[in-house]
Amino acid sequence: MGDSWQWLYKTIGSGKEIMEFFIDSLQELGFEIDNDSTIANYEEFFVVTKDNIIRVYWLDSESIAAVDKVTPDTPNRHYSIVVDLEKWENR
Repeated sequence: MGDSWQWLYKTIGSGKEIMEFFIDSLQELGFEIDNDSTIANYEEFFVVTKDNIIRVYWLDSESIAAVDKVTPDTPNRHYSIVVDLEKWENR
C-alpha cells in the first residue's frame, strides 16, 4: 500500500468485540465489508472493507503473549487501523 496512515490502539475489548464494533461502524459510514477477509481465528482478527481502503487487524502484546491459548474472546487486545489515503481520496 502506498500512501497510508496507521493508528495503533489498546483496548480492554476482545478481538470479537473490536471486529463487531468496526463492522457496524464502517457499514454505518457506507463501506461494504469484505466477508472473505474479515475473520477471527485464534489470536488473529481482521476487518477489511471491500474496496480495501480500511483495514483493522490484531497486534501482539506482551500481556497476550503470556496467555497460552489466545482466542477471539480474549480481552485486552491491541489493534491497528490502516487507511489507504490514495483510495480514500478517489472514493
